[in-house]
Amino acid sequence: MSLAAALAVWFALAFALAAVDWNIVTVVAFNVAVFAVCIPLVVQYCHVAMPRVMRRWYDMLLRAAMVAFLVAIVVGTSTKVGPSVTGLLAVFPIVLTSLMLIFQPRIGGPATAALLANTMWGLAGFSTALVVLHLAALAFGTWIAYALSLATSIVWNFVVWSVRRRFALKPAATR
Repeated sequence: MSLAAALAVWFALAFALAAVDWNIVTVVAFNVAVFAVCIPLVVQYCHVAMPRVMRRWYDMLLRAAMVAFLVAIVVGTSTKVGPSVTGLLAVFPIVLTSLMLIFQPRIGGPATAALLANTMWGLAGFSTALVVLHLAALAFGTWIAYALSLATSIVWNFVVWSVRRRFALKPAATR
């Protein structure tokens, strides 16, 4: 039920926002607003004890099949539905959807919610890297833009890891 509701909301918002005339300023402002709202909403779900998970033989196969299915849909329908719908389908949250489908039956709702909630900082970093890629490509060209975007991702993830590690190592009385 939760997945169906989340996907319905995603599609509704994606199609509604497709009508907006986006530029880099509006994209950055929108992303900042979304993360400013979403990160505080999910923080309460981030800290759940994770049960041990055994990988099943079909886990990677299921994820690969879902991605391949999405690619087939995007490529197969792109000439019929046009660039706007193709662009929306191309950014479909397939990774998070596959994580929900794989983990919820195995580890339950609270642990799956924690897994998904903890992706929020990674998504913020990915968005930042894409902005760097866009701006650097315009200013410096493709390869320098790729390098700067990759460096942004690496630094972002190192900072998030360092902050979480530092917070986890503090004694409970000082938190």
